[in-house]
Amino acid sequence: MIGKSIDGAFQSTFYLPFADKNLAHIPEGMSLEDALMCVDVVQTGFTAVEEAAVSEGDTVVVMGIGAIGLAAVMGSKLAGAKKIYAVGSRPDNVKIAESMSDETCKVEVLNYKTLECPLPEGMHPLANSTGSTVVNYVLQQTATKGADEVLICGGNDYSLPQAIDMVKYGTGIVSNVMYFGADTEVQDEECRNLTDINNQTRENFSGTTQQASSGAIQTESEPSHQESCGVPQVKPVLRRNTTIDALRIPKFSMGRGMAGKTLKFSLSKGGRENLERVIGLIKDHDLHPGVFITERYEGLDKVEQAIYDMKDRKAIKIAVKF
Repeated sequence: MIGKSIDGAFQSTFYLPFADKNLAHIPEGMSLEDALMCVDVVQTGFTAVEEAAVSEGDTVVVMGIGAIGLAAVMGSKLAGAKKIYAVGSRPDNVKIAESMSDETCKVEVLNYKTLECPLPEGMHPLANSTGSTVVNYVLQQTATKGADEVLICGGNDYSLPQAIDMVKYGTGIVSNVMYFGADTEVQDEECRNLTDINNQTRENFSGTTQQASSGAIQTESEPSHQESCGVPQVKPVLRRNTTIDALRIPKFSMGRGMAGKTLKFSLSKGGRENLERVIGLIKDHDLHPGVFITERYEGLDKVEQAIYDMKDRKAIKIAVKF
């Protein structure tokens, strides 16, 4: 609500509705920066992990290693993952992802810009619907079985088909917490097509009802029971709308609809109860998501610069003190 339907969040004092449901207690000894990252970033990354049911010994792919993806790496490791493939290329983000690797859980960063890997020998070409070298590599490293879970935390419209291609048959889960923006040009054309269809349907319905009221209904075949009772039958407008602002699901990797793969699209969990649970996990396991903050600013007059620095990818996450 804040910043969307309630204005004025970028000031020293602002209205927070339902404060008892939204304000979380920061435990003693936790830094403000660690707590700040728990609010959106860690909760969202952990939502991806929890919705995917990552468990001990799993192989996980995290697509996108912005702050949310890095939180998903952190959460996957906390859940017991044995191997994590983190997909990204920005040097600062890569450094943080690699720092989470240890003997209990290996974190390997896959740079989609430079990675070279062919599709494993013997696999059908359609097994990799987008030709992604990341998909090839994950299939190769998992003996063509695929990852147990794929967490989509960044990327583009091709992230979904790539995730489906490299997750296991039968038990694999794709968990998405990324916002897929609308293609406005495609959406506008889609709206025009649907408006035309709806208008034609109304015209057909109006014309049929007028005929019915004058007793002039004509049918090409024997009248149905309803028609014989004076109820007009309106034929639907059967027009294929070929323009849809949509995401792609590769039929081959989905087993033509029978692959047993689970897709989840989730909004980040929120609220005081969940936030305090997440804060507790971070503190109890001595984790420090404050490391995601790479630029700091003093004073509310720096908010605009901070936001543009985030937009221009000059920072992983920002913090403004006032």
